[in-house]
Amino acid sequence: MATNLAKQRSRRTARPKHAPSSRPSARELDERSSRHEAVAGFLKRIASGPKLFLTAAVAVGAGIAVPAAISYFQNRIGPDIRIVILDDQGGVPDFSEAAIGSVPNSSATSGPTADMTKVGEQGIKIAIYGNRSTSVVIVGMKAHIFKVAPPISGTLFSYGSQGQANVQLGFDLSSNNPMARALEGGRRLGDPYFIHQSEPLADGKPTIFQIEAFPGQYTYYWGIDIQLLVNGRSETKTVGSRSNPFKVSGYARRYAEVYSYNAEKHRWVSVNAIRFCKSSSSPCRNPGAI
Repeated sequence: MATNLAKQRSRRTARPKHAPSSRPSARELDERSSRHEAVAGFLKRIASGPKLFLTAAVAVGAGIAVPAAISYFQNRIGPDIRIVILDDQGGVPDFSEAAIGSVPNSSATSGPTADMTKVGEQGIKIAIYGNRSTSVVIVGMKAHIFKVAPPISGTLFSYGSQGQANVQLGFDLSSNNPMARALEGGRRLGDPYFIHQSEPLADGKPTIFQIEAFPGQYTYYWGIDIQLLVNGRSETKTVGSRSNPFKVSGYARRYAEVYSYNAEKHRWVSVNAIRFCKSSSSPCRNPGAI
């Protein structure tokens, strides 16, 4: 009798022969680990950027919602804008330049060398790309002054009358508030450029700005602060830096050497520096004019 009761209890408590185990098998653990590693690798590569599309293809195989993940990380990790400095291509005829020291005639016939600074004006052309799928709007620009120095007065290469610039906006670097202003009549700075308008940025498409800067009577090492609204939040991005600025000099009152470009002979010709600066039409006489 006791033996029969023991057998009945054993049958009631024993686990069915084919009941599923609550502990995952080694194969299931390997599969889970692989999926977790795939997800972690995908998110890491999304944040790094360049391998985005290859990573997305791998992620599709792992069953990840790729578009949503890409948008999420672009909007939180990617920069708001991308800025490219373009070749000015004569948009601003800023061909006059100066050297710090005296350049002898024998070395000056080929014109300005690499170690020169723009004089009187400086043209800059930049392309600004929206880098987000969310709202990014340019609401202002302002010159960022890194350093001010006396005008360069060594050797001037004067290109003469330089015509009218094809420019949207300009900066008076000598101003206490050097904000971007509309350029009117070739060289006259008008109202603040962004006072009545803004520039929305399309994702991945460039917005081009042709800019002209006027240095007044000094040499300026400068950059451009670009003021943005990103989803209604104010941000500022700076083009240029203290170690890599734009640079432009005002005209000096006198120079050690002056060379003028002879358009008929297509070469630079030495001229008397004292007479050049005393001439009624010389930029030396009114170096801060805009």
